[in-house]
Amino acid sequence: MGSTASGARTTVVIVGGGISGLATAHRLIAKRPTLDVQVLEAAPRPGGTLGSDLELGFAFERGPNGFLDNVPHTLKLAEELGLQESLLPASGAARKRYLLKQGRLIALPLGPLQLLTSPLLSVVGKLRALAEPFRARRDSRYEESVAAFARRRLGAEAATMFFDPLVTGIYAGDPDRIGLEAAFPRLHAMEREHGGLLRAMVARVRSRRKGAMAAGPDPKGGAGRLHSFRRGMEDLAQALSARLGGRLRLAVPVEELRVRKGEGYECVLRDRSVVRSRALVLAVPAPRAANLVGPWSPDLALSLEEIPYAPVAVVCLGFRREDVEHPLDGFGFLAPRNQGLRTLGAIFVSTIFPDHAPPGHVSLRVMAGGARDPEAVGLPELELEALVRREIGPLLGLRGEPVAHKVYRYPQGIPQYNVGHSKRVRRVEGWLSQLPGLFVTGNAYRGVSVNDCVFEGGRVAEEVLKFMGDQRVVA
Repeated sequence: MGSTASGARTTVVIVGGGISGLATAHRLIAKRPTLDVQVLEAAPRPGGTLGSDLELGFAFERGPNGFLDNVPHTLKLAEELGLQESLLPASGAARKRYLLKQGRLIALPLGPLQLLTSPLLSVVGKLRALAEPFRARRDSRYEESVAAFARRRLGAEAATMFFDPLVTGIYAGDPDRIGLEAAFPRLHAMEREHGGLLRAMVARVRSRRKGAMAAGPDPKGGAGRLHSFRRGMEDLAQALSARLGGRLRLAVPVEELRVRKGEGYECVLRDRSVVRSRALVLAVPAPRAANLVGPWSPDLALSLEEIPYAPVAVVCLGFRREDVEHPLDGFGFLAPRNQGLRTLGAIFVSTIFPDHAPPGHVSLRVMAGGARDPEAVGLPELELEALVRREIGPLLGLRGEPVAHKVYRYPQGIPQYNVGHSKRVRRVEGWLSQLPGLFVTGNAYRGVSVNDCVFEGGRVAEEVLKFMGDQRVVA
């Protein structure tokens, strides 16, 4: 392996030790154990936003709360890392979800029949939503926002009540800007393949009854079941770190990148030492990647900068069970924008994963900020926590003070797959094709979930190996 001395040479350098960088490195050495790989992470701990803090028996997640088993990517990775015994599937109670309407938490209907009796929509709103199968499909050559799609197919009332919080819960985004095809490809496919959402659901049920669907995870990415680990997502970050061993270097910020024409790349570290490589993977947020490549590839930098991010704040709270009146009998709740809260929603962590709170206590994870309220992330910590407790307190019947709390802020929280995102990604790929040996990965491009990052890490690893193979042939 290349040393840390000035001018040291390695084969592949990965800048960024979050889940994307770690997954890329893991797949590289799994495919080619002798490959000379270094992961350079600026922070003193691995995982980026992926990881957990233990506070008085509570497992507070810094970032993702878990991953779904509807695709096998993270489950397979956990198996390769020997984490089977640590896997923690979500409780069955997590199937129930709430939406906020007029100061009440109302269970989300799980099908058309429940929609008929739900107070979430007016009679007019229900009739408009149930008429969805009779709406003509749209010309798929033109991309539309999630809000435009929902209003067209289900009506304005259903769009606000159901799709607004859907976008909030995943992207903390603005549904009038988030693009349907890039952000929710399954919804886009449902209309394209079946003519509408309800028709697609009926076709899916019929397919299941006929036994046409293979057993196991749904290859098209159905709902799936959430999973975490006994000590939280930190288990995954630490297992990947242990597997990489000395290939992972922490607390080594990359200050500058240089191109060595025909000879690869140079990473200049904070101590001014240099690590040279044939291949370079940027597994950092798109704006950070833009800053690094800007001096010698301004067009690529501009394309990367076109991918916006929504700032997000996460407030984790631990209470005694007797100090929370609500039964917390579900996954959590989301708040449509028109309900007047700055809080985006809350997850009932101890209901989903009872092991993540001490006996006799409950754990809540509350989100604020997002694309439509970026100022919330900049509030002082005490003011932010007070805001959250003031808004969710009456909804959940909170009494007294929390026994544990933690606040996380992410000014560049979640990449926004706004209308035109796929074109932006193609532009990034076009400029990369002119820089042999340079690759990007992360949640800014083809999916924001843990599964997406793990899959993309593997895909980029294959591209790197192909590049290295081509280089050997040329040599």
